[in-house]
Amino acid sequence: MEKELIQQGDVLFFRVDELPIVYEAQKGMHPGMATFAEGEVTGHHHSAVIEKSGMEDNIALYEKDEVLYCEVRREIEVTHQEHKPVTLAPGKYRVGSVREYDPFENEIRNVWD
Repeated sequence: MEKELIQQGDVLFFRVDELPIVYEAQKGMHPGMATFAEGEVTGHHHSAVIEKSGMEDNIALYEKDEVLYCEVRREIEVTHQEHKPVTLAPGKYRVGSVREYDPFENEIRNVWD
């Protein structure tokens, strides 16, 4: 069950009770960063710094059926080059995208910034 929604630009973080059975995802093209979404044209990205404490990173990314999930183990700050940072508290999240309806094309599509 989704309990909370945090938005940064076109990226949404839905707090969830449990993660599905998932596979560890790639951390993205930016060294030392966990990347939640990449810009389509500009190269901007929604990311958080990966910090290690002992044997465990502060965040883990997982993917199942092309849906990204994350487990935040210690509070993180998600940054983007054109948006204010947002803070994610420890917990589990499904990462999504803002969607829009185009009545002329009669389709729903993801919003890209």
